[in-house]
Amino acid sequence: DDDPQAKLLTQVQGVIAEYERAKIAERYRRGKLFRSRAGEVLAWRTPYGYRRQPRDAHNPARLEVFEPEAAIVRRIFHDYVHGGHSLREIIRRLAADQVPPPTGRDRLWRPSTLSNLLRNQAYIGRLYVNRTEAVPDPRPGRRSRQVPRPREDWITIAVPAIVDEPTFEAAGRVSRDNSQWSPRRAEPGQWLLRGLVKCGVCQVGVNCHKRRGRDGTP
Repeated sequence: DDDPQAKLLTQVQGVIAEYERAKIAERYRRGKLFRSRAGEVLAWRTPYGYRRQPRDAHNPARLEVFEPEAAIVRRIFHDYVHGGHSLREIIRRLAADQVPPPTGRDRLWRPSTLSNLLRNQAYIGRLYVNRTEAVPDPRPGRRSRQVPRPREDWITIAVPAIVDEPTFEAAGRVSRDNSQWSPRRAEPGQWLLRGLVKCGVCQVGVNCHKRRGRDGTP
């Protein structure tokens, strides 16, 4: 512990090890980008309705449609777009038919899971990778966090489509319309029926003002 040369050697070894670790990480990242740009699917975590087939002598790693789950995906899109069902109603219908959610940790589907599914462009044949990057996280106890990359840095990989583009775009329109009527908008200044209900005599639109009563409650 008291030998200066031993301390110097330990410090030099630490610097070289850190340099080697950074070089390995950089080579690994470049290799993933090269294979992704060549159309190879690297991540084993695949969207619901697909299965990843590993690379073989004839084809790169790729996604293939898993028909039992793909049928559920088509059903969800149909119920949402053509059936007029809300996300929670779709969850109740899936639970009634005992359709398990994508992860075994949950007994029921979640609204967030369905919402992400309805926005995932992999179902129309476009899988995006390199969408985020790791940056240092200033919060205590955390080393890094993921932040979005610019859209031009995304890499598109062609995969088999499960639904057609008109259905996917219609689901997006339904989501935007439903967000307009979300209960979260029924806050002061965002009243749900503001400007929609009008007086039958003077045609003045309804608006709301928040006041406190004598007991102090709004």
